[in-house]
Amino acid sequence: MHTTALPQLTTVELIDALEAEIAAIRSRKQGPSPSDRDSATIDPVLLRTEMRRNGVSAVNLAKAAGVSNEDVNGWIQGGSAIPSWVLAVIRLYAQLTPSARRKVLNGAREETANSRNNSHPFSRIEEL
Repeated sequence: MHTTALPQLTTVELIDALEAEIAAIRSRKQGPSPSDRDSATIDPVLLRTEMRRNGVSAVNLAKAAGVSNEDVNGWIQGGSAIPSWVLAVIRLYAQLTPSARRKVLNGAREETANSRNNSHPFSRIEEL
């Protein structure tokens, strides 16, 4: 079996790289990003293996990466090129705690609900 050696990144470097690539995908105004151009190096078999090894479903990967389910299914089936940052997303997501995973999957819905209750603890003193 062929194994690919990946560079070791710090958590901060990994998050910075992921944010930059996700922003490039979402904008799509700049044309393909550098990692889209070199994405042919990731084999769909490697993607499926990493997903299985880390317990990441296709739906969870799509939400964590900010892409559509169709994009992820295309990657898994080998129908479209796999960006080089996808393996990093899988590994990062796998290291999250269950509550952090819920935050990633639920996105802004939980943050919006919680932001209404984020008043200062002493703000009710005036009401008393």
